[in-house]
Amino acid sequence: METPETIRRKIDNLITERGLTYAGVSKALHKGIAYIQQYIKTGSPVRLGELDRKKLAQILKVNEQELTDISLVASNYTTPPPLEKSYIGKIPEVDVYGGCGCAEEARAFNVTDNWGNTIQQDNVRQTWAIPAEYLNEIKVNNSNVYIIEALGDSMYPTIASGDKVIIDTSNKGKRPSPAGIFAIWDGVGVAIKRLEIIPNSEPPTLRIISDNPKHSTYERTVDECIIIGRAAGLIKRL
Repeated sequence: METPETIRRKIDNLITERGLTYAGVSKALHKGIAYIQQYIKTGSPVRLGELDRKKLAQILKVNEQELTDISLVASNYTTPPPLEKSYIGKIPEVDVYGGCGCAEEARAFNVTDNWGNTIQQDNVRQTWAIPAEYLNEIKVNNSNVYIIEALGDSMYPTIASGDKVIIDTSNKGKRPSPAGIFAIWDGVGVAIKRLEIIPNSEPPTLRIISDNPKHSTYERTVDECIIIGRAAGLIKRL
């Protein structure tokens, strides 16, 4: 029976058999130079993301099923064809505005529990076709990603009203560490803000920061907010 550990050993052997290097494979996956070595030697991540696994199967010229202990659908059992430039990830844009100064506008978003939001099919405004290479570059898996439109000027010039923000929900509900730009539910609506944990605060408290100095910084306890996801990329107007 395959396990994540046996899969890592198999990948290690395949890399050696193909005359490849950890650094070379990492570069081919558009990852940091130590990515594959860390995965094989330390088990981090435990499993490769879907897009990384698909591309690695192409690099190693094997059936994708050989690179995972999880049973894939029958259509994935054949060796994948070479990755074409047209290979895309389909990312939903949800029908909600991430307030950058206008959080009360986030009227269509469904927050269901303490772990984040629930997005129903009728909340999807449209679907974006984004090259898988770009999703790899910003280190996201398209199964954990969606797009929301920014509204307001509180994050200007980093994010302008009307920009489309790519949100990675793989860390939803977790504390914002390291600090960065996140989509949050702040008790009023969905907001896109820069977050950092206030050191030694009790109860643990977030500092919620606007990049635009015209907007004030405010604070919320961790329990008062829901971290929806980290901003991973931006589709920006010029």
